[in-house]
This record gives sequence, structure tokens and C-alpha cells, in this order.
Amino acid sequence: MRQGYAQVRNDVLQVIYDSKEPIDVNTIAKRVRVHWFTAYRAIMEIILDDIMDHHPEILDDLSVRPIKTTRGWVFAKPVRPARGSAQGAGEAQPVVGTGPHGLPGARSGEGDGE
Repeated sequence: MRQGYAQVRNDVLQVIYDSKEPIDVNTIAKRVRVHWFTAYRAIMEIILDDIMDHHPEILDDLSVRPIKTTRGWVFAKPVRPARGSAQGAGEAQPVVGTGPHGLPGARSGEGDGE
């Protein structure tokens, strides 16, 4: 009999809470009797749910903004408030430029050689 995903999440939490030491995803998966990726996904969703419920203010500081929908998770680039202009004060502006390693994610003017 296949268990429901909500039960998997509960079982994953129980295994983590019952462990006296930090525990890796493979051990969690074996104890819950699911594939490692199912256990990993459950852990990540638990963490994301906690962040969204208890600390939503940090979502705009993440490199990728998680958005929970009725069908699951979708991901978008973060939206950060404009800096340094009275005209843009309070308006959300998309991220532009590149980070220190040439990857998207820096705010305008940061990491793009200027």
C-alpha cells in the first residue's frame, strides 16, 4: 500500500526528530521507505513552508523566489525594491546584472564591472 505524500512528510519529520545526531537524506529515505528524492523533496518543502510561514521577509533576499501554488511549487527570479531613487521608492524592481561568478542575481550595478 502506497502512503500519501502528507504522511511521507510527517514520517520524514519523525525520523529527523527521533535521530540523536544529524541524519542524511539516504538514511531518512530508507527509514521512511521512499526514494531518496522523495525524502529530499519532503525536507525541502518543509523548510520552504517554514520560511514562508515564519520569515516571509527573507524571500526577496533569496537567489530564487519560491512560490507555492495549489499544484505545487514554481520558482521565479526575486523582486527587490529599487535603491537610491525617490521615484522608485517602494516599487519592486526586477533583478538585473550578474553576480560575482557571472551568474544572474546581483542588483543593478553590482558585479557587472562598473
